[in-house]
Amino acid sequence: MVVFTGDGGIGVREFLRWMESWFATQGEGFNGVSEPSKKRRVAQIHVACPIRSVAGGFLRSLPEDVLWNEEALTKALIEQFEDGEMDEREQDDILTTMSTLRQGDHDVFT
Repeated sequence: MVVFTGDGGIGVREFLRWMESWFATQGEGFNGVSEPSKKRRVAQIHVACPIRSVAGGFLRSLPEDVLWNEEALTKALIEQFEDGEMDEREQDDILTTMSTLRQGDHDVFT
């Protein structure tokens, strides 16, 4: 399952680069030149984001013109998930900082 955030997750840009590498190994059927190959590329991105995942749920919320346009789809994925990745890292940093604050012998945030 694809997880774009958290421990063991993958960054959305890293995921899209991996997909692009995979497309390159698949030959003309996934080169993005013909309409069928464009559809195959987008469909493979859809398949890589399982239905029950957060990414799959996000894909189901997209309008058809974005869902089946690779450029628009990748842009939407980046806009949706890249900030979440940063937010989670920032939240971890804040929680780490808060856990080290002490007032005398007592933890401030226990």
